[in-house]
Amino acid sequence: MAEHFLGGKGSNQAVTAAKLGADIKLICKIGHDRYAEEAAAMYRSLGLYGDVIIQDETENTSVGAAISIYLGANKNLTVEEVTGKLRSDPEKPFLVGFQLENDPEMVADCIKACREMGIDTLLDPAPAAPLHGWVYPYLTYIKPNEHEAAALSGIPIAGIEDAFSAGR
Repeated sequence: MAEHFLGGKGSNQAVTAAKLGADIKLICKIGHDRYAEEAAAMYRSLGLYGDVIIQDETENTSVGAAISIYLGANKNLTVEEVTGKLRSDPEKPFLVGFQLENDPEMVADCIKACREMGIDTLLDPAPAAPLHGWVYPYLTYIKPNEHEAAALSGIPIAGIEDAFSAGR
């Protein structure tokens, strides 16, 4: 039997930040399967589990194998679920991080909603997917690697000047 590890870009970032002592609330959607049980146990052990973890009773938890990703329950996470959790929290978050292992349209709408609520945002644009030009002014931070920067900007990154051009 092949080994498996818990993860996903957003999950890994939240877990790492929590282990470093940050006050993290992870908003995600897990399925109804053994991977969900394992993820929930890990999130509970780190204080990341609560009413911001949404369980989808009709889908399996997202999984990745090598470079392939099955979005599973993540594809069903909605703008209303994310913004509802943010609005119901008595403490406004310092920063809300996003990645593109969800529906990119949903992520863009959530980024806009966060800006309208006065919350800073960070986008780790992976896996790289086309974004509407209107979303960029709503972002506080974006952290693409060179491949993601090239995919988003259309500028091949061969050196530092290309990276600055893609960033602009």
